Amino acid sequence: MESDAAELEMKRQLRDIGARLTPLPDDDEQLLRLLQEAAALLYRVNQYQSDSMHSALIPVMKVLIKKELLDHTNSGMKLAVASCLTALIRIRAPEGPYDDDVMKVDVLKLVVEAFCKLDDVECPSYGTRVSMLATFAAVRGYTLLLDLDCNDLIRDMFRHFFRTITNAHQENVISYMETIMKFTIEETTDMEQNLIQDLASCLLQNVKKEEKETLPASFVLAERVIGLCHEKLRPVFIELLQGSPANEYSSLITSLVQDAEDNNIDAFMHDLEAVSPEFSTMMSKPNGQPADSGEELHSKDVQETKEAFNSKKKALGGSIVGSRIKVWWSGDEMFYNGFVKSFDASLGTHEIVYDDGDVEWLPLKNEKWQFISEEEDYNPDASANMPQDRSDKGNFDQPFQDTLKAASNYSSIIEEKCNSVLNEIQCLYSETTSAFPVRISGWENCHLEPEKVTVESQHTTL
Repeated sequence: MESDAAELEMKRQLRDIGARLTPLPDDDEQLLRLLQEAAALLYRVNQYQSDSMHSALIPVMKVLIKKELLDHTNSGMKLAVASCLTALIRIRAPEGPYDDDVMKVDVLKLVVEAFCKLDDVECPSYGTRVSMLATFAAVRGYTLLLDLDCNDLIRDMFRHFFRTITNAHQENVISYMETIMKFTIEETTDMEQNLIQDLASCLLQNVKKEEKETLPASFVLAERVIGLCHEKLRPVFIELLQGSPANEYSSLITSLVQDAEDNNIDAFMHDLEAVSPEFSTMMSKPNGQPADSGEELHSKDVQETKEAFNSKKKALGGSIVGSRIKVWWSGDEMFYNGFVKSFDASLGTHEIVYDDGDVEWLPLKNEKWQFISEEEDYNPDASANMPQDRSDKGNFDQPFQDTLKAASNYSSIIEEKCNSVLNEIQCLYSETTSAFPVRISGWENCHLEPEKVTVESQHTTL
């Protein structure tokens, strides 16, 4: 009953804000306040809304694509509109909220433009841009760019990320960028060779040795993305670097290209471990304190990448269902015991039931894990040492990848499973302050409230 009452109140507020925006107020300050109010409201609307909720959204949706707003000269006004549109993308994911032409020409263009000022961390609007970036990564907004052939916008987005990334950014912001770039590259098709070559060229430009001195943050970000997408990028790099001196680039590129000829993965991983030790200064611990050691944090990324190679040797899929395994939690620096309950072939994920009763769906091919031998002692009290919040475990992007893949199948069975999975995921963004409440309880409740994120609150962990 409470949920019904809350939905009725939400519909009333949506209709009210739509009415107050029709016609658009002449006073810019009043208009900006209304748009910010609309954005805050839209970020609280659940996904998979009812038909009646969709009807309540229509007045606001119509207002947001008026030319007077899309072409407004005030940057704050355009950002408020972009924030509203990002919220609508979340609500309607994985489909777009408007028809393809409007999405390509107006909506996605405005959203991508908002990322061009992510370097201004002192700006009052910085929090809004970060919440938009987080939402875009969470609901796989980049798939809309690919599906609608918005290749120029994708190129612009990559350039925005590399131009704006600085040492002042917290790790969560870097992770959002990394997630978007990684999956954009991975999901390009053979029909998009020009795009993948341009993105690879962009990455190469940012891992030139000269960039390491002048733009160290972009250098490290590029290396991270390359490390995650090396299999997809290797043949492209080989083609692009023909006739060019490889020693102009990071040693990671040199080893990736040269060792590919000898299929020498160990040498490549050795070089991956050697690059960018200074990256640790850009990262934070889950509690917001500076990292103790750059080697500790960088080696984690390297080890997880190396485990991805090694995992190919393991028999994944349904064959390991019922097996006792232990999964590495990097945040706690220890293994947790459990067993593989089931395997979802459509998502490529395994259901892991830990000995403390916790349940999690994981893509084991991307995780560090081991089989538990019969001789190995079983610790029934593992839960006694279990941290209350294990949300920093694993890859930030994978829960969203699994969620949106499941969401694309509109069957009630998949939807039920999706909600069940995400009920087990704790705080994809750390609850660092009540001003940035991002929590998932059933994936439809992904709430990112704009204009409430301060620079101090950006030490969220993933």
